[in-house]
Amino acid sequence: MNLEVFILGSGGMMPLPHRHLTSVLVRREGDLFLFDAGEGTQVSLRRLNLRWKKINAIFISHTHADHVTGLPGILMLSSQVDRDEPLYIYGPPRIAEYVESSRRVLDMYINYEIVVREIEAPCVCHEGDGFRIRAFP
Repeated sequence: MNLEVFILGSGGMMPLPHRHLTSVLVRREGDLFLFDAGEGTQVSLRRLNLRWKKINAIFISHTHADHVTGLPGILMLSSQVDRDEPLYIYGPPRIAEYVESSRRVLDMYINYEIVVREIEAPCVCHEGDGFRIRAFP
């Protein structure tokens, strides 16, 4: 099994010129999983030349701004890459409200399916061929 981890951002509340806010990307075989989406996540993804449409799921640990402010931009840009698979978003209570209000306020045109699942840890959030992604306190 081939597994790669990319630290896209590790900054705190204040974005710095060369340090984006919290975001980690895991590539397993051909699948991409994004953990948190702080401000600057799109820039980091672009620098790595990763394909937006290959992001299978986004996992949000909590809804502080430094973990979610990059999410609306990712959702909008994913519409521009002919995404043909649903995008799964897992997160704490109110993540569905955040996604829906962002779509409404920003008047997003989304041409793919977004499946939002609010989770309570501990749980298995996402399963695939030979792997599980778990949330725990």
